[in-house]
Amino acid sequence: MIVYYVVKLISKSYHFHLREFFALAFECVAGFAMSMILLLPSVAAITGNYRVAEFLYGWDAVVYPKGQRYVQILVSLFFPGDVPAKNNFTPSAGAKWSSVAAYIPMFSMTFVIAHLRLKKRGFFRRMIIILLIMAGIPILNSTFQFLNNNYYARWFYMLTLLMVLVTVQSLDNFNLFEFKRGFIPTAAITLVITALIGLMPDETDKPIKSFHIGIAESPKRFWVFVIATICGLALTLLIAFCYHKKRKWFFRITVIALSLFVATYSTMYMWSARSYADRDDEFMINYALNGGKDITIDDVKEVRSDFYKTSDNMGMFWQVPNIQAFHSIVPGSLMNFYNNVGVQRDVGSRPSTDHYGLRGLLSVKYLFEEDDPDAAATAYSTHMPGYHYLRTENGFDAYENDHYVPMGFTYDRFITKEEYDDLSKDVRHLALLKAMVLTQDQMEKYADITGYTDGMYLNLNFSHDPNKSQDVHYPKYEGFKSITGDFVYDETSYFADTEQLREHSCTSFRYTKEGFEAQFDNQGGDNLLFFSIPYEKGWTAYVNGEKTEVEEVDAGLMAVRVPGRQTSEIKFVYHTPLLKEGCIISGAAVVALAIYLIIFKGFRAKRKFRRTYRTKQYTKKMRRM
Repeated sequence: MIVYYVVKLISKSYHFHLREFFALAFECVAGFAMSMILLLPSVAAITGNYRVAEFLYGWDAVVYPKGQRYVQILVSLFFPGDVPAKNNFTPSAGAKWSSVAAYIPMFSMTFVIAHLRLKKRGFFRRMIIILLIMAGIPILNSTFQFLNNNYYARWFYMLTLLMVLVTVQSLDNFNLFEFKRGFIPTAAITLVITALIGLMPDETDKPIKSFHIGIAESPKRFWVFVIATICGLALTLLIAFCYHKKRKWFFRITVIALSLFVATYSTMYMWSARSYADRDDEFMINYALNGGKDITIDDVKEVRSDFYKTSDNMGMFWQVPNIQAFHSIVPGSLMNFYNNVGVQRDVGSRPSTDHYGLRGLLSVKYLFEEDDPDAAATAYSTHMPGYHYLRTENGFDAYENDHYVPMGFTYDRFITKEEYDDLSKDVRHLALLKAMVLTQDQMEKYADITGYTDGMYLNLNFSHDPNKSQDVHYPKYEGFKSITGDFVYDETSYFADTEQLREHSCTSFRYTKEGFEAQFDNQGGDNLLFFSIPYEKGWTAYVNGEKTEVEEVDAGLMAVRVPGRQTSEIKFVYHTPLLKEGCIISGAAVVALAIYLIIFKGFRAKRKFRRTYRTKQYTKKMRRM
């Protein structure tokens, strides 16, 4: 909006009076303030995400580290956009789900290039050139997502709208000479890109070393998109030369051809996207969209499950609590937790079988794997240790965790964050079953539980180990012996740890509309009761009806203090952060805008009406009347 407004003023295509400016400013501010009921909670939801705080620096702010991205941006102007999850034209551009698309159906860049070549100044020319430059410079591109270093081009829709408007204006005032000035370069660039990607020799080592022509990821899909683009240009050329002198038919044929092209192109695009799907329609309809209706496990909706190596969000289809999810907007603490244990967490949660310890920590009771109808009944087994086969139903083999730990349990050992960070990421998922991870301040705060004493961690100093990851600081032990040195990491110890935690777990747990409730029978002294639910500021905890502070433990999860030698009722209630403040601001903005409209009757700008024309048939009818 800032770029748009500034260029409007520079181009002198918009003139306003001071009264208009202040009226516009007030209405913009009031309208923006009215959105706070949605905006503030949204901001609160993403600010904890570590991806938000990553900015561009150095050369990465000047040029894209991957050269294919420049080709991808160029291709997006002249060809239909790639499927977001699969970059076909430029497979190594590193821009999945980045929405790099600015293609104008059928016409491509014909009228945009014509406008740029013939109009030496003006608002549209300046805006398009500025936005194209911003698309090619990383730091300028990132201004559209608050300078974040993750590459997105979702703002291209604004550039596309401007190019569409230029195209519409050119069609309204069609001129064959101007058309040629845009069509020839467009066709030439399209053919050059086609030859570069489609005919470039390449060599591959998979599955065996071989030589082939074409550097697209999928040559078949590439040529389908090329043919569609060329057909669009051919239609444009045919209409231009055959009907440029017949205005009525020019518009009619253009509308018909464009409509058919858009319908065909959209169908082709959906076909291309569906061809990438890892599950067919029969599977999705019969086993996903049916909501898991054939599952007969009684408590499957009350406990967590694990859907391993199947379609994303199968648990959401079944409305079953689970640890697998394809979802970008999750609590920042959850992303930090997964990254801390060595599980990549960007847009999806998919811990592998190598991190089997997480199943015990996260209270996973059931495992679902897609049924292989060709396998013998005796072949039912899973790579996940400690599970036994239950039955096959709803297209899945169901397994039960023999070492299931109910939600909510206590530890008898505690380690500091520094000790935990010193462990290899390969074993951290198992270490979390042996001891609760706290900060040193938390160790001191709960000294009666943790055994903290003054000077206990005096020799736990930070040092940097050049042989380890450059983004993590590890502690150097000088006279300090950590209990982590006695930890054993194998399946046998994992089974023993889960059994011990199960003995100190909640006797009941259930989800509520506001959060969850649990009951814990504490046979020992005061302790910290752990829940494997992501920590957020919106949580409020009550123990036996009294408000209790919620602690962030185990690098992103939650715990509360519970009294010893008694049965406690625990209740967690979640309130969306900043929702109340957003409601107040939005409400005040509505009142302010209402007062403004009542007092000033709104701002009435002078309207310029376009000329209207009566059709020939309508004129004759009026004459007969």
